[in-house]
Amino acid sequence: MFVIGALIAGVPGVVAAQRDTSAAPPPHDTGSAAISFVNAAQAEAAGVKLLGVMDASTGNWIGRATVRDTLGNELVTSNIGVAALNLLQPVMGYYMLEVRKAGYSPQQIKLEVDTAAEFLVSLTPNPLGQATALPAVVTTERRMVLDRDAGARAGFFNRCSTGQVDCVGRKELDMHPTETIGVLVGGKKGVTCVYTPETPCHVRMRSALPDGPGTQYCDPTLFLNGMKWINGQGALERLVNPSVIDGIEVYLAGAPIPGRYYDPGGTKPKCGAVVIWTH
Repeated sequence: MFVIGALIAGVPGVVAAQRDTSAAPPPHDTGSAAISFVNAAQAEAAGVKLLGVMDASTGNWIGRATVRDTLGNELVTSNIGVAALNLLQPVMGYYMLEVRKAGYSPQQIKLEVDTAAEFLVSLTPNPLGQATALPAVVTTERRMVLDRDAGARAGFFNRCSTGQVDCVGRKELDMHPTETIGVLVGGKKGVTCVYTPETPCHVRMRSALPDGPGTQYCDPTLFLNGMKWINGQGALERLVNPSVIDGIEVYLAGAPIPGRYYDPGGTKPKCGAVVIWTH
């Protein structure tokens, strides 16, 4: 593994990994607004896990890149591209992160908490002519812009009002405070429940592509606070419940869906998507 410490140990002054102070503090603030250390040895001695972000084409560090976890916590890299992962929240023993910077393709990564004190991730520059491909602006003025909607939490009510997405809102959540995510979603159009030992209602969604005779069902892609959830529905239900959920969006396979929820390569998820927002 590339050693971040080798690059920052000789940097004069203080290397700081700090939160972006231009936005309101995230709901799961871990305390101090900044962690500072003179060099990597001090960071390692303090038990701080470092994440370095670099340009895949040049090898240069990327400063002010946003690093976001599945619970909505955010921080930005320092001017030499380093951030302190300890300010973020691991889930089930992993950091599940999205790294973003204007002009680069977003990168989603899964890092085991106990494997190392230093990690490195590279971002690929967007090709010329695609500098605006990063979904930085939410546009929801008309029904047909849903495919280009960034999928930000702030647009939840706008998207639900289009009639192109089935939603679970605050009223329904308050009426069923002890239900699982599967039960809340399982009664929606095009969705069904399958009992498994892990959950009484494992969500299955009608497939957009016929794989055989009759109606085909498959597992939808799950998202938590806009980021792909990779640990399965059971683990997600152990983490969140209706008391911390603000809303759920259910996108049927083949229906319009915000671009950020597309599969790699720019295709819509074959089995649809379920997007959960928490507070």
